[in-house]
Amino acid sequence: AFQNVGSIVWVFGEPYPNTANTSLVDYYGHEKLAYYLVGEAYSPLHCSLQYDSLLFQPGRPFCVTAYVHNDRLEEIKGLVEVEFKEYDGNSLGSVAFDGIAIKPQSRMRVGSAEVTLGTKPVTAVVRLISQNRVHQNRYLFLPKTEERSHSIAAVEAFYDETFTWALGQEQQKE
Repeated sequence: AFQNVGSIVWVFGEPYPNTANTSLVDYYGHEKLAYYLVGEAYSPLHCSLQYDSLLFQPGRPFCVTAYVHNDRLEEIKGLVEVEFKEYDGNSLGSVAFDGIAIKPQSRMRVGSAEVTLGTKPVTAVVRLISQNRVHQNRYLFLPKTEERSHSIAAVEAFYDETFTWALGQEQQKE
């Protein structure tokens, strides 16, 4: 069954300067963080993870399934990697799927990765490495615990990493 509800960019630019708006570009023509994230999401090559919940039970196996979406007109060959890290940078391991080939205008289930997680928030990164280019998508998973300070710090760190990535995209454009 098809499991995508889709998305629509409702407002591209702001009609007047303001601090709360869902636009991608501000009144003065500067790209917001969302501009780069939406651009990455609409990329013709996109990798993603399927998972049951953004919350996990510490000490129990946690499983994700990697997919690659190819909207290009040619076949794409490459390597897909799924990497897990605690928000403080401690590596929990990675799984690589080499030699994959994604047919034109299709999606492909690449494989699954499983890891037993502790009590700290975890980032999972899925990467497609093809033709010397990296396409990636990042996820933040939080433990089902009473301790919330780790979760708040993880969300802040995740946002900072995303903002730093977007600044790099802007600098590449110049």
